[in-house]
Amino acid sequence: MKRGTNGNSSQKRTNAQGKDQAEDQENFLYEDPYVDTFEEEDIVDPKEEEELEKRELEGIDEEREVHGVFRIGKDKIDQGEKMDYDNSAYRMYHRLNVEWPCLSFDVIHDNLGAIRRRYPHTLYLVSGTQAESGSDNQIVVSKISSLCETKYDDDPTEEPDDESDPVISVSTIPHRGAVNRIRCLPNRSQVVGVWSETGVVSIYNIASQLSQVEKASTPASGSTASTPLSLPSLPTDPVYQFKGHRAEGYALDWSLCEKGLLATGDCAGLIHITSPLEGGWTTDATPFQDHADSVEDLQWSPSESTVFASCSVDRTVRIWDTRNPSRRSMLTVQAHDSDVNVLNWNKQVGYLMVTGSDDCSFRVWDIRNLKSGGFVGSFDYLQAPITSVEWSPHDSSVLGVSSDDQLTLWDLSLEADEADQIPGVPSQLLFVHAGQTAIKELHFHNQIPDLVVSTAQDGFNCFIPDITVGDGMEEE
Repeated sequence: MKRGTNGNSSQKRTNAQGKDQAEDQENFLYEDPYVDTFEEEDIVDPKEEEELEKRELEGIDEEREVHGVFRIGKDKIDQGEKMDYDNSAYRMYHRLNVEWPCLSFDVIHDNLGAIRRRYPHTLYLVSGTQAESGSDNQIVVSKISSLCETKYDDDPTEEPDDESDPVISVSTIPHRGAVNRIRCLPNRSQVVGVWSETGVVSIYNIASQLSQVEKASTPASGSTASTPLSLPSLPTDPVYQFKGHRAEGYALDWSLCEKGLLATGDCAGLIHITSPLEGGWTTDATPFQDHADSVEDLQWSPSESTVFASCSVDRTVRIWDTRNPSRRSMLTVQAHDSDVNVLNWNKQVGYLMVTGSDDCSFRVWDIRNLKSGGFVGSFDYLQAPITSVEWSPHDSSVLGVSSDDQLTLWDLSLEADEADQIPGVPSQLLFVHAGQTAIKELHFHNQIPDLVVSTAQDGFNCFIPDITVGDGMEEE
């Protein structure tokens, strides 16, 4: 049975949305001074009768229906019950199937416009697979078009639209080993950096693959989300490779300030910097080293070309400056009580950073006053290790956090309001998107406000929540 009115997504048919809550209804009594002379009888409103029949067919028990926020990982579903999602909680929601799950992906910058709100939407993704056999892995370039608004898909008064499914075309590059991390070069998205499970860092030019999906992705030749059109593979050699890491790794990031500058961190705790040359790249043989364990994530400063941050299994976050000849970190903070899995620098407020940990918490830091225990915000609402964090590019106080099977959106500018506060739910929690299994990574779309894409064990989700927050969120 449907439990609650929370909005969210769902192959598992589970859901919850922070902004929805039960509202107490006051009972008003109206006394008619004119007493009816006829005997009391049931007067049936045709609309009410139709609604009653509908609810009976759906098996909805008026006495058993529970309204409120379902907290994933905290609340339990009774035997015989199941969760369902409210489609009206989304402006847009699409599920995209894949042949093999992808640990990592990135949104490709396109030339379709800087701020796009009009439906249908089009987006481009590059991802890397985690196939059963290492020889079956690929780098996948996708064009996804006809992403229509889905808010009213459940409205019985709306005519079904046979053309509402996304049109997807994919072009692939064979890749040796699973792809641990993949990132596009900012402002030149046909260049991507790839971390392989084989311990090799590669740089590819995917211009040919982008051209292939662009030519093929028309309604006549493209295919739907359930059966994407797979174009002939285009074997492409990397334009550069670095094989000097001592182990495989996951940390990889391109600089926003210096074009072509790449940092990569490995499971041995070492970080190497790859710099652009005329016609190619070169990697410093001497690594940056201070971490006592695996480097899980790193990111360049959005405003200082020589500064980057890293996080590690050793529970620390470190700030580095490439000008330091000792190759040692400049600042260190004991950030969490367990492995620090991910970090993300706020692109609009350059001194704010968010970290996520195996201790199931995420924390916000002001790097102007970076010290152990000096976080400006700590959130332990989630019940599983944090796998991805990212600030919204359109609202400096909004961020996305993925943890196990749910993706949450938060607005840190919100303050507690006793009148609207939901017990057990932080006031900053905006939206909970569920239904995917083991979410690995999330990204906001830089050119389509509020669009979030996530990858999980069972495929991709693309959605725009129906919430209004700050300048970035759409209004009715």
